[in-house]
Amino acid sequence: PLWNNLFFSGMPLISDPQSQIFYLPSLIFLALSIDLGFIISAVFHIFLGGAGAYMLARFGFRFTKLASIFTASLYIMQPKIAGYVQAGHFGLIETTAWIPFAVLAILKLSEKPNILWAIILAVSLSAIFFTHTITFIIVFISVTLMFLYLLIVNKKFKKQLIFFLLAIFFVFGLTAITLLPQLSWLPNTTRSLLLKYPDTFPK
Repeated sequence: PLWNNLFFSGMPLISDPQSQIFYLPSLIFLALSIDLGFIISAVFHIFLGGAGAYMLARFGFRFTKLASIFTASLYIMQPKIAGYVQAGHFGLIETTAWIPFAVLAILKLSEKPNILWAIILAVSLSAIFFTHTITFIIVFISVTLMFLYLLIVNKKFKKQLIFFLLAIFFVFGLTAITLLPQLSWLPNTTRSLLLKYPDTFPK
């Protein structure tokens, strides 16, 4: 599992977060066939995203119960997820499930920070990292800017900032097993080499 010799001259799987070696829900594939595992995992993540959207609407934005159910339904049935399912973008199906939890955790950390919301933010961001790196970068920047905006609006800083930084520390701890090898391998990737020495292939 640490080295895939089928791509280019070989590549380390451990440094590719989208290989999902350390994404805990991937354990389902040890118990089920690949086909059934994909179906169950996709359905689970779609409904997990719906549950997250409901909680974000109900407890984050304080919508009514009916409006929150409607929001969750819209989140589950959004065309983007249907497109991911149709195209087989499995990582994107999984990563979409965790975004509402990250946003909810940021809202709660800005209001009444505590260790629980720091852990929820850390787990959500780590799950996004392990399922789709680009989405992780976008969500991480977005929730950080949202958090800073909420700090300025609410004029609360000290305790909120401590718990936010604690959550970021947890994210680093949870993702370091893949992040650090990835950073060390990055200069040798095809994309990095082409950015340094632009060329056209095939010659």
